[in-house]
Amino acid sequence: GVLKVEMFGQSDYDRLYIDITTPRGSTLDQTAEVAERIEGILFDYPEIETFVSNIGITGADSFDSFSGSSSGTPNIARFTIDLYSADDRERSSMDIAALLREQVKKIPGAEIEVKELEDGPPSDAPIVVGLIGEDLVKMEATANRFESILMEIDGTRDVGTSLNSGGPEIEIRIDKDKAALYGLNDYTIAKTIRDSVAGLKATTYRSNQEEIDVMIRSGVDSMASKDELKSMYFYNHQGQAIRFDQVASFVESETSPTIRHEDGRRRVNVFAQTVAGANTVEIMDAFKAKTENISLPDGVTIKYAGELGDMQESFTDMLVNMVVAAILVYIILAVQFNSLSQPLIILFAVPLGLIGVMPGLVLTGNSFGFLAFIGVVALVGIAVNDAIVLVDYINYLRKNGYELYDAVMETGKTRFMPVLATTITTAGGILPITLKQDFFGPMGYALIFGLMMATVLTLVAVPTLYTMLEEFKMNFRRRKNKNEEAATLQPNAVTE
Repeated sequence: GVLKVEMFGQSDYDRLYIDITTPRGSTLDQTAEVAERIEGILFDYPEIETFVSNIGITGADSFDSFSGSSSGTPNIARFTIDLYSADDRERSSMDIAALLREQVKKIPGAEIEVKELEDGPPSDAPIVVGLIGEDLVKMEATANRFESILMEIDGTRDVGTSLNSGGPEIEIRIDKDKAALYGLNDYTIAKTIRDSVAGLKATTYRSNQEEIDVMIRSGVDSMASKDELKSMYFYNHQGQAIRFDQVASFVESETSPTIRHEDGRRRVNVFAQTVAGANTVEIMDAFKAKTENISLPDGVTIKYAGELGDMQESFTDMLVNMVVAAILVYIILAVQFNSLSQPLIILFAVPLGLIGVMPGLVLTGNSFGFLAFIGVVALVGIAVNDAIVLVDYINYLRKNGYELYDAVMETGKTRFMPVLATTITTAGGILPITLKQDFFGPMGYALIFGLMMATVLTLVAVPTLYTMLEEFKMNFRRRKNKNEEAATLQPNAVTE
């Protein structure tokens, strides 16, 4: 449509990340080799002020909730990239990230992901389709089908499922009968292998309040292959050396994927990231259109999460807050004006303000999201100010002897400038943060345009509604009085 709906829009930040994941079992040198190729790419971007690479750890970063891993993991690395401020560069961070993604695709031997800072709290991928059920085989087949469909939709990238393999691994299986024959058990074999690979902690050396573990390792410099593990010997209680392949064997396999659960049932997620400028709602609408004729397996249900799920939950809460705010405003006005009908006239200014919100967001190039909704809720309390001024002054003039039409006309003449001044000062107070902070732009524009439209229409609608309501009341009183007079005269006529 003309007005896009999304949770949070994209902003031009001064920071990017590149996360590298090489296959499990990779060494630091292998991960560093991939990182060096990325460094060569980064040097070609004049918009980059500085970048820092961390190999084996992700590094500490206050801007990113994923960071802070200090444990050594040789198959991961991260680049933290700081850009020049938006005023000092021609390309936005979204454009730079898109170009980097195309370039790092060509680097083999690793999964490389370019990440951007996002508005709002940390969340999962913007597109998440959840399958909930018990039959994992059927769920996996459906998830793979949905994955293929998402890949075909324009605007998606990095599509995958939560059932992706955890990576290759080597299982060591012990022949317990042979091990018992040679005087060995599972504990002895497992401890020997662990000590050979990781080393045995002998003691702790303390120097200047620093503790250093003293490790005893085997004569083999490294245990980087199966052949080196096969050269290992186990020793029984009699001190006899038993060769590895006499009691154990290798089995190559893949680690099981992580299986999530929700309310006691299995859940498989199909997820996707979006390219710069893509709208999540439009992508999900296209996905639903492509999958509406696909029958789900028995016992499997679908649940949308990600940005769409967050929007549905947040927008529902905001709508409830808006209704509660309107009720509270009505109660306060009913007590203030000692009337149950006049507060309804005042609250009519709220939908008048909503008329200006949508065109205002379209004109300024903003989408309707969470912050714009906050602006709409705030309009409940702000848009009624002008109507309060008008209704209160009309009541004041009528108490001082003015007829209905005269009071309404005099209010329009006298209160026009105060009403206009109220709107201008309110909009002027919101304008600086709206123009300076892109993050708060949708909220500011929703308030400003909604308030402007509410002011213009309130000057016409409120006096008109007030006049119609008061005329209805006066006509109702006249008919009631006539009926009472007729009821009083009728018994007298019968008596005569």
